[in-house]
Amino acid sequence: MNLLAAIIWLLPVAAGLGATARRHRVGASWGWARALRAGWGAALMVAGAWTLIRVFDWLSGGGGPLAWVGVKRVVFSDPAPLADAVMRLGAGAGFLFAGALVLAARLSPRPRPTLPLGLAATALGLLSALAVCGAFASGPVAYATALPLDFVAFVPVIAAGMALGFLRLPEPAEAAAARAAPGKGSAAAAAATAATAAAASAAAAARPTPAAHPPAPAGPEPEALAKQAGLIKGAPTFSVPARPRTAAGTDPSADRIWNACAGAGPAPTALVDLVARLGKPASAGALLGDLSMPTEAATADALALLAALGRAARVLIVCADPRATQSRLAAALTALRAFRPGPPCAGDGELRDALAQSRLPAIALLNLGDLGGQALGARTPAGLSWLAGLDLVILVRVDQLAPIEATHMAFTLRRLTLAIERERARPLWVALAQRSAGSIGWLEASAQLGFEPTSLGAGTAGVRVWARTVARGDGQSDITAAAQALARVEPVLEDAVGELAAADDRKSVQRPGYHGRTALALIDDRNLAGRFRARVGLAHRVPGGTHTALWFVPDSPLARFLLRDNALLGLEGADELPSPRPLAGLGNRFLAAAHLEAALHEGRTDERALRRAFGDAAVTELLAARTDLRREGRRARWNPEARTIEPSTILSVPGGAAWPDPRRETITANVVEVRSTHGAVLRRVDRRVAATRFHPNRVFRARGALYQVGGEALAPGAPQLTVSPAPSGASPTVPDLAVELTQATWLTKPEQHRLGKVTFARGTAAVDVHEKVRGAMPRGAAAATVRFPTVSAEYPTQAAVLLFGSVPSRPALRHAARLAAELIPAHLLVEPEDVELVIYPDGFGGVQRPALAFVDRHVGGIGVAEALDPRTLHELMRWTWGVLYGCPCMKGCEACTPADVLAAGPDKVGALKLLGG
Repeated sequence: MNLLAAIIWLLPVAAGLGATARRHRVGASWGWARALRAGWGAALMVAGAWTLIRVFDWLSGGGGPLAWVGVKRVVFSDPAPLADAVMRLGAGAGFLFAGALVLAARLSPRPRPTLPLGLAATALGLLSALAVCGAFASGPVAYATALPLDFVAFVPVIAAGMALGFLRLPEPAEAAAARAAPGKGSAAAAAATAATAAAASAAAAARPTPAAHPPAPAGPEPEALAKQAGLIKGAPTFSVPARPRTAAGTDPSADRIWNACAGAGPAPTALVDLVARLGKPASAGALLGDLSMPTEAATADALALLAALGRAARVLIVCADPRATQSRLAAALTALRAFRPGPPCAGDGELRDALAQSRLPAIALLNLGDLGGQALGARTPAGLSWLAGLDLVILVRVDQLAPIEATHMAFTLRRLTLAIERERARPLWVALAQRSAGSIGWLEASAQLGFEPTSLGAGTAGVRVWARTVARGDGQSDITAAAQALARVEPVLEDAVGELAAADDRKSVQRPGYHGRTALALIDDRNLAGRFRARVGLAHRVPGGTHTALWFVPDSPLARFLLRDNALLGLEGADELPSPRPLAGLGNRFLAAAHLEAALHEGRTDERALRRAFGDAAVTELLAARTDLRREGRRARWNPEARTIEPSTILSVPGGAAWPDPRRETITANVVEVRSTHGAVLRRVDRRVAATRFHPNRVFRARGALYQVGGEALAPGAPQLTVSPAPSGASPTVPDLAVELTQATWLTKPEQHRLGKVTFARGTAAVDVHEKVRGAMPRGAAAATVRFPTVSAEYPTQAAVLLFGSVPSRPALRHAARLAAELIPAHLLVEPEDVELVIYPDGFGGVQRPALAFVDRHVGGIGVAEALDPRTLHELMRWTWGVLYGCPCMKGCEACTPADVLAAGPDKVGALKLLGG
């Protein structure tokens, strides 16, 4: 009993060590290293606390250690009270040390350097602890006569703590699986955990030293070459100095994974923080915003590997190119010398193959087509869903899709949310997207979950960008000449406009984003603001630490406005940089019905959940049409509006029912395939709009190449349209389009709004569209260069209608409207062919006021009317006014006025007055 009293403090000390190591479990061995080496600081804290207790006891005239713990000593020769007191004192000292140990580990991110005689110091400390404990155990009464009892409790703790602090431990190993994630009771999860533990020891050999920025490569400087060739003059349009981040507060295992994924310097703090949140209840997801594309890829890869290796977590990554992501992850695991943490499945095929073998994927990589198809309903032969143990969902750039794809993605994310809820999983959601109100709103509406903007917490490479405007259609020749002049530094070609084929035998990157050391980018005015915001998010490896870029921006009024001296910086400071908002046509009844049927095939769900995801109208219409749906009991649902629990009927489809149409590029199932002469399917388009979308002589970009439609119109009822490669020197075209609204019914009556100096009314209408195309013209041209017999299309859709309070001249209304039409892509994530602005000088829908109708050119509407809410319309008018007002001309010129308005006769003064004066 005496010996137990002397060493009872070992139990809380061990608990403190385990708690500290567990907190740093991203790398298990590093957690133990930090726990042990924090012992020195913890010992000093305990010594200080003991001293304060002694001083306070002396000043207050206390009764000594026995009184501290409430022990009375009746018989002087009885050792039992002494053992009882030491037991209580030892437990208290141990708990005090455990708390101090956790605090010391948090305050000391780097391990203390060990002394040269660390082994001897360790032995001396442990011998001191044993001597005190042994002396008390051999004779408690004699010990208490010579020394105070608190020596038995505190001196061994302090000596052992200092000994731990002097221990020489091996270098930290790579990330190890500290636990199996919740809900992973399967054999596959156990195998994944064992694999990650093996990976931890194997990866210890690969320890690249994190560098803030890679060393500058040998060879010529791109900036000097560009100046020598006359490509750039003067100071850059904007520049950002490199800002490395110190390693303080990071975990070496996270640093190694980050660097293996092409990250530069220490791992971003957000990655470690997000991994620490896995398995904990989360009311909102995290949004890492405004990252350059290479940094975005490195962040997604590193986050997935940190979760899979360090926490044995299951991860879903939703991205555009699963195969490319799978290749990057494999390369990172090779660099780490780590085994795969279970099967990483890229695409629906690999996922199903793994499930057929009863293997659950550690990392599932799916694009919109995979996720929106039948992947959410896939299960193992035993009926286990791969979503049951999902811990992390990473959404990569899902807010940067075209309108039809964005709407499919919004419905697919709602189906994913339903499936996850059905399997009772509670994953953490992380979105890599734009940090803008439009993108956050789209994400929250799609996933039905809040998203909180989160700082990446990483260093950034330097950036130097020269931007200049070029005539539309001249980007190809300008970038070709620049690529030849900078051939020695091998620039990356970036194309956001879709006008580059191949320049200097190099394929262009379709999405600009600060690739490589040097880049030549063709971007339009709607991409300028986003690229500018991303200039401080270059945490990927940039050779030399500085990215040099030349931006070629097709000439437009908005481009000239944004590229004026310090205009971008000033707008950012005022939080007024335009940010295109993705569309979510959740009210489109065709798409809602298709995804609703797919959700029914993916598992047993209830009526209230379906109504929340797809709307009352779609569910009511389905229940009326599908009398074969089975009703299998009820499920309790919380009604947040009524604050009551209400029953909800569980619905399921009958066995053997065919899976609904898995369309992903169109709105209806009645489509026309656009094929190349080699037979490849380039596009699919709804038949009702195919004639005017792919009109004769159209030149468009698909799969990295330009194609041209023949001179004949699409034959009625034809299942496909064959197109040929465009001739050399061709550029994408726009149609000579005329739109007529043959019928209009108000969906929401016009309501008046006054924002600033502008008063207007806004409403939405269901309309029938009759459109005609009579010719084709290059982008930016004022008139058609090719004429052909008129082709037409008719379809129902929706429109947002803007009505002005004042009555301007017709030229003024046209001037303001045509300029606003050019600015729409800077506020909505659309192509020019997605929206058409129709001018009504004499009123619309029975309201006798000048009106502008923003027509959604998709069957049933794809969200344009909803996105053009009063706030967005006001911003559009403010920007239109700003572009006009910022130009010094008096009547309108090429710098601020579209070419067709100049040809018809502008009225700049009247347009400014209409837009607020």
